[in-house]
Amino acid sequence: MTTMQFDFPSLRLVPQLRSLWRQAFGDGDVFLDAFFSLCFSPKRSRCILRNGEVVSALYWFDFTCRDQKMAYLYAVATREDCRHQGLCRALLADTRDVLEAQGYSAALLCPENEGLARMYAGQGYLPVCKIAEVTRVAGERPVSLRRVSPEEYASSRRRFLPAGGAQPEECFWRLLAREAELFVGEDFLLAARRQDDTLLAVELLGNSEAASGILAALSCRDGTFRMPGNTRDFAMFLPLIPGTQAPAYFGLALD
Repeated sequence: MTTMQFDFPSLRLVPQLRSLWRQAFGDGDVFLDAFFSLCFSPKRSRCILRNGEVVSALYWFDFTCRDQKMAYLYAVATREDCRHQGLCRALLADTRDVLEAQGYSAALLCPENEGLARMYAGQGYLPVCKIAEVTRVAGERPVSLRRVSPEEYASSRRRFLPAGGAQPEECFWRLLAREAELFVGEDFLLAARRQDDTLLAVELLGNSEAASGILAALSCRDGTFRMPGNTRDFAMFLPLIPGTQAPAYFGLALD
């Protein structure tokens, strides 16, 4: 007889959660070690157990926006041999009930592709938080910037965050710092990854005109910069309390 259970995953299930994450997203042990040591909390995770084995799971970070607590859902995954059985939809519905009971005002997520966006739309999620992604080449005059700790980046970000923007909890920054370098300039804030002489800026807040000078300062030939804008929707939003507004900016995700 098959039994199915929705639950907060216990620590003993971490090996199964890691295996599912690796199967679904391809991340290696370095990232998984960082996530499960720095950020994992059974209280901010949900899973489906079938006969005691994890078959589907998701996690969330706490965000604040306009003094309201929101949940950023990520790493939503179902075991390969259990897909196309409605488990993801069931887990999302269960998580919605949990978040509502815990007083969250809204949930956000960033779909990986259009197929997933359609599935989330069927669960009531709406596209929100437009961003711009621009490509620039290095200029002749480098700007001044300095690398900072996750704590200083989070603190400085409040100064550059657009009105109505969402701010994540502390452990998000510690994980992001494993994947990106964090910088502060005179009139901008930057989180970016370098590959050879190309830069991928996962967030540029403040003076967007500094992009070419940033590339020069970091000895990069060219780069792509993600920033607040009107080019495309970045996230999807589900209000859990009637009248809750979507963030004006939510530009950071675990890519």
